[in-house]
This record gives sequence, C-alpha cells and structure tokens, in this order.
Amino acid sequence: MATGSSASRQDSEQTRQRILDVSQRLFASRGYDGTGVEHIARQAHIARSLLYYYFKNKEGILQAILERHAQRSRQQRLEPGAGIEASLDSIEANGEVIRIILMEALKEPGSERVLMHLEPLMAAALEGGETGLNTMFLRLLPLATFALLRDRWCELTGADPSWARAQFLATYSELHPAAGERRA
Repeated sequence: MATGSSASRQDSEQTRQRILDVSQRLFASRGYDGTGVEHIARQAHIARSLLYYYFKNKEGILQAILERHAQRSRQQRLEPGAGIEASLDSIEANGEVIRIILMEALKEPGSERVLMHLEPLMAAALEGGETGLNTMFLRLLPLATFALLRDRWCELTGADPSWARAQFLATYSELHPAAGERRA
C-alpha cells in the first residue's frame, strides 16, 4: 500500500505527464502559437494555476516535451541494420513531436535552432546513431514528410495507406540502396 507521500508524488507526476500529453497533442494540431495555456488547462482538466505550478510558462511546457522526446529517443535507439521499415515505424511513433519541431523551425529566422531537437530521433531511427547533413535532408526528412502527410495524401487521392507505405518504402529503397538491403 502506498503511503500518502508516495501517492501524492505519483499523482503529481501523473498530472505533469497529462499536461505534457495534452500540450503535445494541441501543439501538433493547432501549433504552438495557436494553443493557449487556458486551452491546455481545460483539456487537461486542471486549473490554470495548477499548470503554472508545474511549468513556469508555455515555453517551459514545450521544452519539457522536447526533453521527454529526446530521452525516449535515446532509450529507443534502433540497432544498426534494423532496416528502413523500423526507421519509418520509429518516426511515425514520434509524429506529433516531429510536427511540432518542424512547425517551430519554419516560423521565422532564429527559430530553426529547434531543429536540433531532431538529432536524438535521427540517432535513434537511422543507422543506430548516424547523424549529419545527408542524414537530415536525404534520409530523415523524406521519411518524416511521408509519415506526417501520408494519410492526408491518401484521403485526397483515394489511395490505400498500406499501398502508399509499400510504394514509398520500395522507392526509398531504390534511392538509398544500403537502406534497401536492410529492409525487413
């Protein structure tokens, strides 16, 4: 049986995680600037003052989301040779955070520093730690773009998402032969 103190800490951590989960979903769908603290508090079913107990401001929430993402990415690092399908699965699983990072990076000059938060994902998802210019622009961003836009593209064209995934992976493997050799 949990003591009052440990139950209180557990409730506190659950509330903090709920705030982060709600904020991540809202930032991904409405954008950081389009999401107010009041809306986060309402969706998390807490008072706005309680949100400020856990986070100094909305920027603090964003930083905590990015730090949580980086920590999870380091823990979920793929083994070298895991294959392009495993990389795409990893990227799809992190779709909300990738969407937030890309939206923030495209805002205005100076905001592109948020792209550095993609590095843990690159290291986790691609070649068991490979990073750099080519990895970012020739490997990660095509995978991320597909993962983020596939369902919308399929809705517009009437294409089956499974077919689109198979076609994308086949074409990607042709363009990146080393990745194709490891395709599961």
